[in-house]
Amino acid sequence: MTELFDTIHGQFDRLLSSLMQPVYFISDPSKRIYWLYALMSIVIAGLVYVYRDRDQWWSRLHHHLLSGRLWFNPSTFLDVKLILVKSVVRGVFFASSLVSSYGIAVWLVQAATHRFGAVQVTSFSDVTIAALYMGVLFVCSDFSRYYVHRLCHRIPILWQFHQVHHSAEVMTPLTLYRSHPVENLIFVARGIVVTGVVAGLFFYLFETRAVQMQVLGVNALGLLFNMLGANLRHSHVWISYGSFLEHLFISPAQHQIHHSTDPQHHGTNYGSCFALWDWMGGSLYIAGRQEPLRFGLPEADRNHDPHRLTSALVGPFVGCWRLIRRQIQPPVSRPSPPCDLPTIAESVEQMRNVS
Repeated sequence: MTELFDTIHGQFDRLLSSLMQPVYFISDPSKRIYWLYALMSIVIAGLVYVYRDRDQWWSRLHHHLLSGRLWFNPSTFLDVKLILVKSVVRGVFFASSLVSSYGIAVWLVQAATHRFGAVQVTSFSDVTIAALYMGVLFVCSDFSRYYVHRLCHRIPILWQFHQVHHSAEVMTPLTLYRSHPVENLIFVARGIVVTGVVAGLFFYLFETRAVQMQVLGVNALGLLFNMLGANLRHSHVWISYGSFLEHLFISPAQHQIHHSTDPQHHGTNYGSCFALWDWMGGSLYIAGRQEPLRFGLPEADRNHDPHRLTSALVGPFVGCWRLIRRQIQPPVSRPSPPCDLPTIAESVEQMRNVS
């Protein structure tokens, strides 16, 4: 009885801890909505609106980023609910992951050492190694996000889950976390594998000298990316970098275009930071001048209600079942059309008449 009580008590503590975890996102530099990143996004948006219209800058900033119609919207409430659900799922069911980036890195080092022997590169300084490690990890992580994101749009089964993210009707920084737990698991696995492979490569080549350049405990390039207004990508603040830079980096406007309901915008701008991947993959769309945008998915094309948590969780599974059933269901046999050809007796009679 005591063991059962301890088990229940432990599960309750884990559940409570999981529910509280999102509250600390604002104080965690590894999260996009860290208070400093959020503040910098507000400052950048304010400066942009001051430059465009000094008299109306506050009303524009309030309307496009701070308005209650955005933050107290049913679509935004679903963003928050999904954050909580995913925290519980991760905390209760995946508290002790069997696979980690460190485990992958150690396995790669052991496999490479067994296959090629021990290697230690000594021709680089510690600063050079740290800069290389930081840069390679950031670029590889960004490319993997682009590639998996593109697959989520191109593979029908994955699209059923990715629809949850695209069904957002208003955009706030919280929309980044609006994803189905299945999709979240895919992206978490992506991060673990990429980090583990890159770390394993650098540990094998440089051993303990392989240390990232970090600020506040996170990749320095990632921190810079977040400081430069990454939160504005999921917002209604239109900021375009211009044609040249938008061939290199994804602007907030370009990602907003990715969420647009306009058919001409579909299948574009899958990238997170670098636009090079879209440019090479033929999916780049340059923002240019501001376009009127609507966000969300047409009712006929979505598999869930964008305001209801249960629908957002269950709808993608229903959509997957429909796709599978469509593939395995045998084609419906249709009756053959009536034959208009004459019977044998009629043909013989016709031949007699002709003769």
